[in-house]
Amino acid sequence: MGNPPDFVMEIASESTGEEDTGPRRADYAALDIPEYWRFDASGEHHKIKLSGDRLAGDHYDPIEITVLPDERYQGHTARC
Repeated sequence: MGNPPDFVMEIASESTGEEDTGPRRADYAALDIPEYWRFDASGEHHKIKLSGDRLAGDHYDPIEITVLPDERYQGHTARC
């Protein structure tokens, strides 16, 4: 088996919103995926438009997200 991807980005939908913030998060941590990002254009399914987590041992810690004055969201990866 090869290396895991550097990150996963989930795009929210009504049918997957709850799964993205629950079971999938644990699955990706078990696969040692270093970063797990979620984008929700409406903010309805994840409760925020952009969120990210960085693997810390066997769990994820939140990545700081900044809302810019023009209402864009910004977070930084540690992978680059």
